[in-house]
Amino acid sequence: MDRQQMSKKQFFIHIRKTAGTSLVSLIQRNYDWHSEIFYHASTWREIWRQEPQKLFQSKFIRGHFGINLLKLLPDNIDRFTFLRDPVQRCLSDLNFANRTKGHWPHKILTDNKLSAKEALFHPQINNYCKNHLLANLGMDVPIEYLWLHQPAIIKTAERFKDFLNSADCLENAKNHLNDCYFIGITEYFTLSYLLLCYLNHWRPDLHTEAYHKGDKSWITETIGPEEIEYLNMINQNDFMLYEHAKKKLEEMVRHIFPDLMPRASLYTLDKQELKLVEDKIYELAMARYHSHLCNCPVQYEWQAAMPLLGCGWQDVHSPEATPHRWSGPGTFSELDVRLDGLHSCKMKILFRAVMAPDILTHMQVTVNQQPINYSILSPKKDGIQIEFIIDKEHQKCGFVSVGIHLPRTVSPAELDAKNSDTLKRGIAIDGYFIRPS
Repeated sequence: MDRQQMSKKQFFIHIRKTAGTSLVSLIQRNYDWHSEIFYHASTWREIWRQEPQKLFQSKFIRGHFGINLLKLLPDNIDRFTFLRDPVQRCLSDLNFANRTKGHWPHKILTDNKLSAKEALFHPQINNYCKNHLLANLGMDVPIEYLWLHQPAIIKTAERFKDFLNSADCLENAKNHLNDCYFIGITEYFTLSYLLLCYLNHWRPDLHTEAYHKGDKSWITETIGPEEIEYLNMINQNDFMLYEHAKKKLEEMVRHIFPDLMPRASLYTLDKQELKLVEDKIYELAMARYHSHLCNCPVQYEWQAAMPLLGCGWQDVHSPEATPHRWSGPGTFSELDVRLDGLHSCKMKILFRAVMAPDILTHMQVTVNQQPINYSILSPKKDGIQIEFIIDKEHQKCGFVSVGIHLPRTVSPAELDAKNSDTLKRGIAIDGYFIRPS
């Protein structure tokens, strides 16, 4: 499937703890935050409370539903999802619940002072661990039932547990999975993400920091081989669905890149062999992105809430008030700028803030990997501007890549032990504008 020019809507079936939050950040940068991303809601209840017009206008929609609501979506929405090893997904989900105060299982876990092992057999938490992949894709539940029960996922899993463990539910989930234009596997995240970028003409960004990395000691203290075997037993349908998803991913890779894959199964490749496949898909994805970029309109102004062409920038901060993007986690960030190639031009970049003064002092700017001189304009009320010339000779490909090289990155978490924000680091960009020189 080839999604030309981002013309269709996309719905990401965001199953909990499948690396989806990190993936959402990577995907959202390709859309306008204000007009194309349905970010006001992430659960089915929140979505149903939104104005229908917001849903109709959005191009990227995602949500934690916990049950299958695909039959309620219009046919013109392309669906995709990621699946993860059911046991690892469950343990990650439990760990997240244990350390997240706003997450409803947290109160059960902490009030009862449960270990991870004890949590597996608690009557409410036990349902939380069963066939969650299958529920998201195969469990069709009457919408009127959901409105009457909260928390919906647990009560639903208990009432419909016979269907959830049935061959019919598994077949239903496989059919819905087959309707997805793309299926990723968390254990093969890089390959899956690169393939998704290739299909959508996106620029891959492999250096963005993962979300929700946390201490796993609560899990490892009491979860051993017997508990793993128990989770395997209660998630048999999830494992069959997971294996079906793995098969679909390999079929897609072999179909799109028939000369790329060795004869051996994708899942038997060693790390070096897999890296070679990923590197080749990255090259092909970048070539396709550059071709797409050359067909985009010339862009003389850009603001941080608009679609991002480039890499090394985080998701939008303060989107409603003062949208900006922080660099990092690495020291190199890039902006790809579509130009007409007919004139030299002057580019101004507005930075809202830096985490440390020396970052701006020792910053280097490149155009198509070539260092250039730039001027730091007098500080403005709302930030700092730099200015430089982009010669016509740099624009032969119809676009230029403007690189921002920082001497180091610093986050609030590194400056203050009480601050946990690791995604706000380096330098924050508000936007840029370009004029003929």
